[in-house]
Amino acid sequence: MYEQSLRVHSPRGGTRTLRTWIGAVLAMVLAVAGLIALPATAGAAVPGVRVTTGVTDGQIVDADGETPYTFTFQYPDNVASGAVAEIAIPEGVRIPNVPAGNESIDSIEIVDGVLQITFKSSGQLSQGILRFDYVVDEPETGSGPADLTWNVDGTPHTNNVILLAGDDEQRPDLGSAVTKGVASNSLQSYLLSSRGVISLKAGVEDARVDYIISIDSLEARQGIQIADIPDEFLVVDLGSIAATVTTWDANGLNKTDTPLAATPVASGGGFVFDDVDLPANSRVTITYQAKLDLDRTDDLVADLQAKADALPEAGGTFTLDLDNTARVTGSEDAVATLTLQERVVGGTGGPNLSGVFGKTSSLRPSSAQSYTKIEVDDAGNLVTPLDITYSLKYDLRPFAGYGGDEHALTDNFVMTDTLATQSIWLAEDADFLTTRSGAVITRAADGISDADFRGNEYVGTFTLDGQKLRINVGQDATATDVIDVKAQIISVAGIPAVSNPSEFTPAETLYDGPVNIGYFTYQPGAQVNSNRSTTTQALYVQKDLSNGLDDRAAFGKSVGSEETKIDPATGVGLVPFVFTTGQDRLDVTKSRLVDIIDHSVFDVTENTLDQIAASISGTFGAVTLAPEMFDVSLDAEGNLVIEPNANLVGAMGAEANPRAAMTLRLEIPTNPVEGKETLDFVNTANLYGTDEIVEFWTSQATGYATSYGAEMEVAKALYDAGSWTDEMHVELDEEGDLLEDEFIYRIQLRPHGGYNGVEIYAVEDVLPEGMEFLGFVSDGDLETGVIDEESTRAAQLEMGGNLRADWDAENGTLTIQQSPGTVLDTTTPLSVNFKVRLDDFEPGIGVVNTAAGSSATIIPGEDPEVPGEDPEVPGEDPEVPGEDPEVPGEDPEVPGEDPEVPTEEPEIPTENPDVSDDGSAEEPEAVEAGDEDLATTGSDTPWLLIGGGLFALLMGIALMAVRRIRSN
Repeated sequence: MYEQSLRVHSPRGGTRTLRTWIGAVLAMVLAVAGLIALPATAGAAVPGVRVTTGVTDGQIVDADGETPYTFTFQYPDNVASGAVAEIAIPEGVRIPNVPAGNESIDSIEIVDGVLQITFKSSGQLSQGILRFDYVVDEPETGSGPADLTWNVDGTPHTNNVILLAGDDEQRPDLGSAVTKGVASNSLQSYLLSSRGVISLKAGVEDARVDYIISIDSLEARQGIQIADIPDEFLVVDLGSIAATVTTWDANGLNKTDTPLAATPVASGGGFVFDDVDLPANSRVTITYQAKLDLDRTDDLVADLQAKADALPEAGGTFTLDLDNTARVTGSEDAVATLTLQERVVGGTGGPNLSGVFGKTSSLRPSSAQSYTKIEVDDAGNLVTPLDITYSLKYDLRPFAGYGGDEHALTDNFVMTDTLATQSIWLAEDADFLTTRSGAVITRAADGISDADFRGNEYVGTFTLDGQKLRINVGQDATATDVIDVKAQIISVAGIPAVSNPSEFTPAETLYDGPVNIGYFTYQPGAQVNSNRSTTTQALYVQKDLSNGLDDRAAFGKSVGSEETKIDPATGVGLVPFVFTTGQDRLDVTKSRLVDIIDHSVFDVTENTLDQIAASISGTFGAVTLAPEMFDVSLDAEGNLVIEPNANLVGAMGAEANPRAAMTLRLEIPTNPVEGKETLDFVNTANLYGTDEIVEFWTSQATGYATSYGAEMEVAKALYDAGSWTDEMHVELDEEGDLLEDEFIYRIQLRPHGGYNGVEIYAVEDVLPEGMEFLGFVSDGDLETGVIDEESTRAAQLEMGGNLRADWDAENGTLTIQQSPGTVLDTTTPLSVNFKVRLDDFEPGIGVVNTAAGSSATIIPGEDPEVPGEDPEVPGEDPEVPGEDPEVPGEDPEVPGEDPEVPTEEPEIPTENPDVSDDGSAEEPEAVEAGDEDLATTGSDTPWLLIGGGLFALLMGIALMAVRRIRSN
């Protein structure tokens, strides 16, 4: 009842309540007040930060002054304007390069061993991270345990680590094991096999085999023996023996190498170290070379030959193992095996049948795939039958020289070719079957069996039985010829078909066939199946290419980097684009590249053409591309045109391939931006060339340029008929109700610049009053608006990226936060859609919903009016005739109010009273407004004065609006 008593008449026939005016004016007051960002006290700490030091407790840290470790400083979006974070750097740690910072950070500097991070005073901050590399210098005391403590705004972050100084190496896990291995082997290269006979090449006495022995001793050993026992065919070169003892301290650090205090003596073909003492925490490494015992070469060859003789007649590969043993007191023997192997070719062979018979077609004249365009009806019949000529080649010369043995050509050579059902022979044509040599092959009678047709009486004839063609060419071992036979493809019914094939992109449908197989026989009853020859035709129905062909194997466009950083100094980003052409796909020298420019994103004009052209680089075959090799211009639509010129042709040389692969790079500038902004783009390029099928290729690249640093951008939007917007107007019916009262919001998180692998700060969205949360909506249901029942019941949605969205009905808040125990994964899109109902609104007054500074607005009815603007006509108010609402002092509810502003400047006391020498406060001196010494009263005072004055002014406007409403 109280609200109804305050309704006022609207000239449009509607009603407007007091809270509408107050809400609008106060919204304006708060909006302006929000722009007045009061600076934080200098040196104020940054609350809520999270840090990772880049190392963990117990980690081995290379203290060599070179190995980088990464420190991560993460901060929320509510950092006070102008706040300063201080990070005390641990002793012995250096930061080689001061990090560049983020958009939210004003400066970073190191002062007296403290990294100072000062945030901007704009008040427009986003949660972000700052990463920087540091190194640990070599400690004077050598390797050992140490505490690395980073003091962040007074809070210590300590890791107990192991510093590994300089070239020091940590001790491996030691026991009492002995290991032995073959380091290299040149003996293998001296083996020779010829027709199954094994021998050793000249110079085998120079062959060497390198061995290495390792002896671990966790505990000390006293008076032990180290012996090496080589294989019977090998002897050790005593002069090559080297033995080193490596020791570490009790912590497994500070490695030291010394020679073994013992001398080896020969023992058989090997050696022995006697009475050896080994310290604890040590490893002995012995290296040496072995060579062939020249007195045993014949025995070695005999063993190798025996292995070869054991192979089957067809041949194969044999192996012979030579074992070498290391024996150490108190440890198990260690054996290193040297394996010699050799391949032996067996059998007597026969003619090479691979070239005896072959088959090609006029549609596929070589082994390379070719494609033929066709048109088909609904039944799969070709609208126009396709003529084809099959070429059957035979060459009997490989049989020459095999007369009288099992490989001889003892029967006539007969070729058989059976057409696929989708084809027919053109037997009625006068030149149906012809030979390249001019020899005449005549048609024999029908009904002859295969056995009879191999007879001598049918040499030089062919038969045709339906789809089956047979040709008898005799058994002359010197004969060779090509026989051409005419046929026709009439259908593709039953042939495997592929839609939009990747191997031939101009095709809408690709038919892999028909398949035609030919084979031959040359011995009674023997069909040489392994020497069939298959011809497969590739037929295709072509796509509509009027809009170009998207085939990245021929032409592609991409963005050189996923994210382009906008230069904060200029507000411009240089987006690196890459254009590529495939090897042998088109003649680049005759091509023309047209890049379709979105001028709302990119600054491409006559003024920037020289800059764009100067950025050209890349390769074309063996040619390094340069700007002067291309002409760069704009077409009538303002698109970028790039054409090769004579300089490129001249750089290629006469023998160069004009269809070589090309990679062309260039940079296109964005339009300048202010503050924090992300420019998304979808950029298309067309390449016009000389291909006989495709008029032009087209390719699309997507990306974005951003002024955000390593920060999280939050974007709030409303779904509106297939697209997203930050402002949506909704019509009202005659009753003043919304025609549509349900809406879908999206909150999208866009991490930039390496903001990844951390736990995000929660993002909260508090729904406005009068708005009801209905549930979550998947991307696939945006058009229908169907609610995801499962996640809505649970009031929780897994967003991907290890994030989840939680709905708190009690507080009307949607919260996006990290799933417990996880970190952010940016490899998947990060967004949540949810549906709401707007139950309470005021016509023309926008309903603003904000999350992390990003807002989306629903405007019921017409555009909102400017707060304070009176839509009524002065003088027509029935209760206050002739009242002029803009004349102060005439409000009947505030009698006697003096509207005049005093002309004298008020005196403003100083911020703090002066203190006398005895500690008592003295009377403050008056300072006139506008005095130049005002700044001496404190850095915040001018801002407070300005903010207070604006706030008072706007509150005055608000009160006048209230009085105006009440008077009506």
